[in-house]
Amino acid sequence: MTIAPPRTLAAFIDQVGGRAACLAISRDPNAKVTILLFPPGAARPAYVAKVPTTDVAALSVEREAEQLTEVASRHLGPVSATIPKVVATVEHLGRPVLVMTAMPGQSMLAAYHSWRHTARPKTVAADFAAAGDWLAGLQGAAGSEQISLAQMLDGVTDVIGRRFGGEPGVDADLADLAGLRGRLADHRTPQCVVHGDFWPGNLLV
Repeated sequence: MTIAPPRTLAAFIDQVGGRAACLAISRDPNAKVTILLFPPGAARPAYVAKVPTTDVAALSVEREAEQLTEVASRHLGPVSATIPKVVATVEHLGRPVLVMTAMPGQSMLAAYHSWRHTARPKTVAADFAAAGDWLAGLQGAAGSEQISLAQMLDGVTDVIGRRFGGEPGVDADLADLAGLRGRLADHRTPQCVVHGDFWPGNLLV
């Protein structure tokens, strides 16, 4: 954008002009509404806005913005061109909205559900190859810095507690994590970027 983004989602949409399309809403009780923004006359969207529907979803949006900003600071080579960039964080109904650049492509999930797609070994193999090549490029570009495997558990207890707190057996599972951290402490692994939600619905081809 050539000027500072406005404060609210409504103002941002007005500034972009053109059309807006709302994608299907998730069944998640803490869903985020995804809005595609098309500049006037454009066949493809230029921006994607993620709008949280609850306070919990708002925290997820804030974390995604932080992660994308951190990833953008890394030198990931050609893979960088395939990762959305944060454009702005605006506000809607008192909650933060993440506005990102839109990436070209079709959802792999759409092809997956097309007629007899999974009945053809070559099409399924192509899906795995595309997903694997991209993931290898993402992780391979992160360098060779080594970290303790125990560090991979940083923050996991808090996340599980927030999402599943009060569920039967969760307290015992959280206690087991402490023992797991001890067993992993002497083992190291290359540090790389992790997608976190790697499935066909989040992959564009």
